[in-house]
Amino acid sequence: MLFSYICLKILQEVFHFNDIVFFLGNIGLIGILGYYLAKIISKPLFDAQTAMEKYIKNTLHELNIPIATIDANVKLLQNTLKDEKNLKRLQRISQASANLEDLYNELEYLLRKENRSIEPEEFELSEFLDRIVKKFDDIKKEIEITVSCPVIYIICDKRGFAKAVENLISNAIKFNKKDGFVHIAFEKDKLCIEDSGIGIENQNLFSIFERYYREESGIFGHGIGLSMVKEFCDNNKIDIKISSQKDIGTKICLDIKNLISN
Repeated sequence: MLFSYICLKILQEVFHFNDIVFFLGNIGLIGILGYYLAKIISKPLFDAQTAMEKYIKNTLHELNIPIATIDANVKLLQNTLKDEKNLKRLQRISQASANLEDLYNELEYLLRKENRSIEPEEFELSEFLDRIVKKFDDIKKEIEITVSCPVIYIICDKRGFAKAVENLISNAIKFNKKDGFVHIAFEKDKLCIEDSGIGIENQNLFSIFERYYREESGIFGHGIGLSMVKEFCDNNKIDIKISSQKDIGTKICLDIKNLISN
């Protein structure tokens, strides 16, 4: 900075710059020097981030190979094994492999999301919902889950939409009553998830989608999942409507008319 000041002073004496030109010239030189200095300082950080992203991509690719190998061998063994105990063990291996594949897909999705390289997909909504509901077979216990949806196609970030719907269904199960229900229905361009759970106090309805929100009872945990639902809906212009009665249940509707394929 001192060097630029001295140079400008010399130029002012030679060319008889006035003070305004001298001041503007000094500001310009400081800006240019600052830009190149920031570029030099940030380059190692940028290079490190690029290297890390490349490493993650390569690791994900390598992870996909053993997953495929496990699945192929599980299918071969299922055709040859007859012992019930061994078949159950094989089923656990198969489930662990499926969980590992889900983790792989999740990491790949987060990386693509970070790089803003997620392409919208067209898919059929009723089949999509049926597949999601099956994921909760082992944890729903006595809760009855029903799906009522016509054949309809939507276009969006499929995995992001799945994460949002799964979070809502998970909460509907988690905070339900014994022998309760979860109804999932498509009604007038809205995807609605209704439960017979413990409900939410009216004064808290506007707060449940805030990150780390937590009622005194702790029924919504740390609220991170619901904040992710809100983020997805905001990014895809989906309006959220929620109604709830304490000890009766909650109904959340997502207006997905903007996602419907024409």
